[in-house]
Amino acid sequence: MEKPSDSIEEISRAIEIASDHASAQLKLLLETKHLYQRLSIDPTSKLLAVLAEFDPAVRTSVEEFVKDVLPGEQFLASAGRLSAVSRTSTEPPEEMLCLLIGNVKLLCSSCGERELFSPVWYRDLHNELRKPVSAPIMPMRKSSGGVIDQLFLLEYQCQRCKGALEAFLVRRRGWYLTLEGRSPMEGIETPKHIPKKERTLFSEAVVAMNAGKTLAALFYLRTFIEQFARRQTGMMNTRADGDEIMDAYSKTLPNQFRDQLPSLRPWYAKLSEALHAARADEALLEEAMREISRHFDIRRVFSISEVAQSEKQ
Repeated sequence: MEKPSDSIEEISRAIEIASDHASAQLKLLLETKHLYQRLSIDPTSKLLAVLAEFDPAVRTSVEEFVKDVLPGEQFLASAGRLSAVSRTSTEPPEEMLCLLIGNVKLLCSSCGERELFSPVWYRDLHNELRKPVSAPIMPMRKSSGGVIDQLFLLEYQCQRCKGALEAFLVRRRGWYLTLEGRSPMEGIETPKHIPKKERTLFSEAVVAMNAGKTLAALFYLRTFIEQFARRQTGMMNTRADGDEIMDAYSKTLPNQFRDQLPSLRPWYAKLSEALHAARADEALLEEAMREISRHFDIRRVFSISEVAQSEKQ
């Protein structure tokens, strides 16, 4: 669609707003979302107020142009604004939606804290696999439903430790960005009150929950409380079942605090029931995760010390 000559500035403003919104959503996706989760980059709500400011004489042509152009491909860019792209060496630059790749705050496995990560490399895999790097941008692939389908590979590096690169695979399909892969697997900021010896099991439960693997998360969570209870009771190598272990653990708690802690025994039973029935109960998982975490937080508040297995033996 040819750009209306009487609305060039308005169209540029609309594309800039849409590009900023999509770029902010990409940053939010990388910082706060997990595997197979997605965010919308639809700029309609942000553009409505802006379109209302335009002169009625050009508003219609701007709306038509934006409706035709914005659902199309996005061009990856970094450091500054890049909103004009040439498809061939002979054609003039064409304004299009840009996805600006900027800094993000991520949990660094080496530093142990959320640090600033900067992009060091990025590619639109659709175009990369169909042309040399220096060649013009190729026509975008569309899904069977006629929706634009792009796949972005992004690499970042921690600016504090300059350690190993972290890579993300992001799919843009229509108005959605989906996090479809990352290497290495995301680090989890586990609460400090979760016991160190069993912390990996709790982290794995969170990772599985974030990735939508509910049954796996239920298993990891049940294993976490069982292994902690075994260590506290000195029953690491016994053939006792979970109920016996949970009862024995309850008796290790000081009497004055026992009624104030969410009991682990019923949560062990509920998690076991869901696992035996192969029931991926997301509501149960969320509630169990919350109450089990609260149990250990209250232990911290009341300074209830852990008992090493060697002491029990």
